[in-house]
Amino acid sequence: MEHFRWVSEQVSHHPPVSAFHAEGIKSDFRFHGSIYPKLKFWGKSVEAEPRGIITLELPLHNEAYTWTNPTCCVHNIIMGQLWIEQYGNVEIINHKTGERCCLTFKPCGIFGKELHKVEGYILDKSKRKICALYGKWTECLYAVDPAIFDAHRKSDTKRSEKDRKGSTQSNNADEMPPPEAETVQVIPGSELIWRISPRPDNSGKVCGIFQHLSSHTLVLMM
Repeated sequence: MEHFRWVSEQVSHHPPVSAFHAEGIKSDFRFHGSIYPKLKFWGKSVEAEPRGIITLELPLHNEAYTWTNPTCCVHNIIMGQLWIEQYGNVEIINHKTGERCCLTFKPCGIFGKELHKVEGYILDKSKRKICALYGKWTECLYAVDPAIFDAHRKSDTKRSEKDRKGSTQSNNADEMPPPEAETVQVIPGSELIWRISPRPDNSGKVCGIFQHLSSHTLVLMM
């Protein structure tokens, strides 16, 4: 990994606002922004609604990207197994080309089938779909032709509706721990663009939610 500098500070206490700035030693990137989340407590869970714009600059390519983070929810904060989910819409803008990536982070749902799933499109300046993205932010991300993705999603929606009609099972997402990570169903013609790195050998010694977070980091650079 290239060396980099990092500076961060809580610039306001009421309301709490944190600012950060990171840059590569060789000036190959600059990463900066501010975060001031709005917290909501729901008894057994806490939800952090992000506010603030994140910026990534790539000086060697004369490119700059901005986005806001999805909402993050931590479950079972009182008792039980801690686990997190992210949900909401994220728009990543390429200020050099005018292209943008519109992603949807899906909530867990009552059956947990949507847990950690993310999907969306890259659009050109005229808002034409030029690429579809899908996968899990905890596992991997694929790119595929938008027409192929739309056809697959349409058929998958029909199957899901049929499964729901034939099932009477119910779950409480706050009480149930997340299921084991399942392999993302790869659509024919897809290209892998990101995959999680393996956990370090000593990850088992890290307990609680920090172990869950340590290997679940996704950085989008498009």
